[in-house]
Amino acid sequence: MAGLNEDIKVYGESFFDDTTVPQNDTTNSDGYNVSTCAVLGSFRVKAVVGDTKISLANGQALTITLQDSDTDVDGDYAALATIYTITASGATELAVGADLGEIVLPYTAKQFVRATITTDDVAATGTIMVYPVYLPR
Repeated sequence: MAGLNEDIKVYGESFFDDTTVPQNDTTNSDGYNVSTCAVLGSFRVKAVVGDTKISLANGQALTITLQDSDTDVDGDYAALATIYTITASGATELAVGADLGEIVLPYTAKQFVRATITTDDVAATGTIMVYPVYLPR
């Protein structure tokens, strides 16, 4: 049984599973069909540093967002929420396993939701995990 400080993940689901941080680019996850999983409004989306620490150069940014769409077509996604954003002040490292942020999926979310990782650092390194977690009830 999960303790008070543990997350109960939605079994087998993730937006990013130890995905390498893009370098001066954006990476999109696959769309996640929230209407068929019947949990809309009862889970949050959490972002953590994966198995490799994240390194950013001074003044460079890292942002993790959610987007939604009525269809699972790449061009149809629009901004939904920001989970995490940072602009490095000096060389910055984020430790393995560090919580980056989380957000409860809004009830206004459309049928498909995906996560995006964006950085403007040409030498960014590290990995990120973004996954749905059940809300305690």
